[in-house]
Amino acid sequence: KWAFSRKGGPPPPSDMQLLQEYYAHDAWQLLVACVLMARVSSWAVKHDTIAKFFQKYPTPTSALAAKPDDALSILRPLGLFPNRFRSVIEVSTTILTDVKELDVGMEHGVNKIHGVGEFGVDSFHVFARGDLECAPADKTLQAFVAWQKRHRESSDKGTGKGK
Repeated sequence: KWAFSRKGGPPPPSDMQLLQEYYAHDAWQLLVACVLMARVSSWAVKHDTIAKFFQKYPTPTSALAAKPDDALSILRPLGLFPNRFRSVIEVSTTILTDVKELDVGMEHGVNKIHGVGEFGVDSFHVFARGDLECAPADKTLQAFVAWQKRHRESSDKGTGKGK
């Protein structure tokens, strides 16, 4: 269960081109991507910077070994470096050291990871867990959940499950 809880269960790709879709296969990458994309409006800046980060630091272990100045050179376009880097460290540490099944939420002392806010929690539940019953606050996530539900219903009808 421990290892499985850190693997994503990516939903079928949509035409929405959400960054979370690129990283849904790996809970660590998904959570780090959400931390890094917060408060950045340019899709291209987010996509390019996050891709470069994961190219240099593909695992939680490599991220924990990162020298702050090296990470800064990659993450500078996103701004808010000290906070973002601390959040990457917190997510990486949790993924590697938490001995129980990975649970991400907003409850301090229970399942809250520093730097992972409501958007990251909702993204984790939708993209890594396939939970279409959660009600994300983010409008884009709401649209994605609605798309996934429609996609699932049409797939179920095509396989006879919806009868």
